[in-house]
Amino acid sequence: MIEWCGIDTLYWFQSVRESIPFLEDFFLAMSSSPVYLALPMMIACAFYWMVDKRKGEVILLSFVPAMVFTKMAKFAIDQPRPWDIDSNIDRVPRAKIDGPACPSGHTTISTSAFGSIALVGNNRKLTVVMVVLIILVITARLFLCVHTPLDVTVGLIVGIAAIIVSWKAVELSYRNDAMFYLVELLYGAFFTCIFILAILVWDAGRQDVLTDIGFVYGLLLGRALEHKYLNYEPKDYPNKEKILRYFAGMLVGATLLLAPAYFFHAIGACVGAFLIMLWSVFLYPRILTRSS
Repeated sequence: MIEWCGIDTLYWFQSVRESIPFLEDFFLAMSSSPVYLALPMMIACAFYWMVDKRKGEVILLSFVPAMVFTKMAKFAIDQPRPWDIDSNIDRVPRAKIDGPACPSGHTTISTSAFGSIALVGNNRKLTVVMVVLIILVITARLFLCVHTPLDVTVGLIVGIAAIIVSWKAVELSYRNDAMFYLVELLYGAFFTCIFILAILVWDAGRQDVLTDIGFVYGLLLGRALEHKYLNYEPKDYPNKEKILRYFAGMLVGATLLLAPAYFFHAIGACVGAFLIMLWSVFLYPRILTRSS
């Protein structure tokens, strides 16, 4: 356990939460899966399928590896939740928690996802919206007292690092084939080591590891197949057709993600994570190319 965590700050958030109860519902919504997980995936696919494939890759290679790394790192650091450190901190029963506390997964994912979207979007209004979303998600985790300032600070650092690595990885990937496969190999080797440590040393949950294996290897395999066989570039469809194609792709992707997990639980979650990444970066772009 890390000794200093800034937990005293949570006393103020807790007092505000008790004084203004309706804010709890707002910040629960801001830290919900549709905001910090589904929304980044939806925006990443919008860029990848309809705007600029490379920009979509930057977003995907930012938040997917950041999400997986953070989930595994939690078990390595094994930092307790605030109420386990200080009994004066009340746990909010409806607040989503996943494993130990540090780094904050919500902070890492929102920073890496919304930060990379702001970077590639190159639009002032979009940047403002993305920065506001990052601030709201981070504030929500502190307001709900599920993380300390230490947890969110580490999550912020990991999220920023993920953006930098992703930006450079995509840049290197398009220099030549050798660099592309070197980037793939480095990502694959790094996360293979992480998964081995998570299983053998860090005592990570079986379903967590299996799901993350699906996300990482689905993304890497999808990139490799797309690079070798497709070389996809978004077509300039009419706006109405873009919207229809986009939502059709998202509907199938959501089904591929959720249906296996519903029927087959842990193994199904791994399969679903693998399929949605493969669908997003290779299978659906292949369909879009053939249908244009």
